[in-house]
Amino acid sequence: MNFISKIFKNRKYLIEKYGKYIFIILVSYILINIFSQYLYYKEICDNKKVTFGIVTHYNRTARGKIMLYEYVINNIKYRGEVSTNTFRGHNNKILCLGCKFVVYYSSKDPSKSRICLGEYEKFKRTSEFGLFDD
Repeated sequence: MNFISKIFKNRKYLIEKYGKYIFIILVSYILINIFSQYLYYKEICDNKKVTFGIVTHYNRTARGKIMLYEYVINNIKYRGEVSTNTFRGHNNKILCLGCKFVVYYSSKDPSKSRICLGEYEKFKRTSEFGLFDD
């Protein structure tokens, strides 16, 4: 009997013995990621400054698209990204490539940012926890 078949044969035993630990680890991982994302957007909200950014390109994923944008603070170029569903902007380009949008960033750490897509905000897939009222 090879190693793989031994694992499958003993999977009920393994689930009974280690299942709760695996469950706890998975739930902890998810909660830590949610909390970390909340802190990211809270810092932007608490130290909010405004500039403009330009959508430069996008990457395709299995679940949608990642919109990439650039903005400049004190002559330093920063990049940000946001997960979106596909849409065509007012310039008839996918994800409004080349369009200018408002970008909120943290005055403490300008690399932390959030793009405001205006009328296209409904296409965002990234959770911002209701911290922004625009």
